Amino acid sequence: KALSKNFGLVFYPLVTVSALFALMVYFVFVGAAMMSAGDKVSVDNLASDIAANVQAIQEKYPNYANVVNVTTAERQTLSFIEPLTATRYLFAYHFFGLLWTAQVIQGIGMMTIAGVIANYYFNRGVANPVAGVGGSELAEDGSAPKSGRCGCCRRSMVCISLRRALTKNFGSIVFGSLLIAIIQFIRIIFQYIQNQMKNKTKNKSAKLLMKCVGCLLWCLELCLKFITRNAFIYMAVKGTSFYTSAKASIMLIMANVVDLAVVNTIGEILMVLGKLFVTCTCAFIAYYIMNNYEGFQADGDEELSSLWLPVLITMIFAFFVASAFFYVVDIAIDTILLCFCIDKKENDGVPVHMTLEGVVGKRALSAARAGKKRNGGDDGESGGISM
Repeated sequence: KALSKNFGLVFYPLVTVSALFALMVYFVFVGAAMMSAGDKVSVDNLASDIAANVQAIQEKYPNYANVVNVTTAERQTLSFIEPLTATRYLFAYHFFGLLWTAQVIQGIGMMTIAGVIANYYFNRGVANPVAGVGGSELAEDGSAPKSGRCGCCRRSMVCISLRRALTKNFGSIVFGSLLIAIIQFIRIIFQYIQNQMKNKTKNKSAKLLMKCVGCLLWCLELCLKFITRNAFIYMAVKGTSFYTSAKASIMLIMANVVDLAVVNTIGEILMVLGKLFVTCTCAFIAYYIMNNYEGFQADGDEELSSLWLPVLITMIFAFFVASAFFYVVDIAIDTILLCFCIDKKENDGVPVHMTLEGVVGKRALSAARAGKKRNGGDDGESGGISM
């Protein structure tokens, strides 16, 4: 229901994906420029040996002379670029920047989505609701604050939440992203060392120790991502610092661990089923079109030798697209659950904002009460629900 009220939020992953794609293009171009910088080195003896071998090949296989042909100048000298030692350190710094910036982009996306959902949870029924929990950015009369911004941006919950993430909470996003990037960078360096030692040592104990350390680093990264994710959601709700948000969110989760585990498990199962449904549906449609379109049949204008490769590509693309859009649902579920925990804590165990009317809607609630009256049941009012 929260997503239906803010339907534009469903398309926000396109912004995140576009930003990550632009970041990757920048990384590739700058990285290529770094690795091509260095000193020009010429090797004469090696070049003459290569030229002699090429000439022998040309004499033995005259039909392939053009393939292995070299000019007189190339026979005289061989030149290549030897990378500078400093370039390697600069590339490592550049790669760390890629990891850090990617986490910042994802963190901004998390806070934007969480801000919209949290505003819906706490500000339902408020005139012209804006981002901010409990009316923290509302005027005294409950209306939206006046500003010089255009009306479209002032009314769009996604734009307001994005602006809050880029201004009020940007430093906390950068700090939380830095922690994840450091762990990822350490893992990559450790993996590189492990690959270098794989063929140089036969000590099974050392290999086992390396794998155990790699597994511990992977678990540490997952735990840190979990803490950072919930901290970002709490920041979107309360606007507190990263440390305060991380501590408060973990305390809330520990206090409601059973309820949250059940709901999260059900949510994960439903999202997996949703992704599989989208993937299989797209694959079936692609197979049906290619199997029935005359141009793709034998002797057609665009005859296909096999249908399975296009179908497989369609499935992969559909799965990634579905994952991007279901990511919004995933963040929305976590945000509502955390808001529910905050609501219970701040109202003596009674979540006043999570009413039955807000959960199932007025029509469904009225129909249920009418059916209960017809059956002679008691129509008791419920101010909230608890897990």
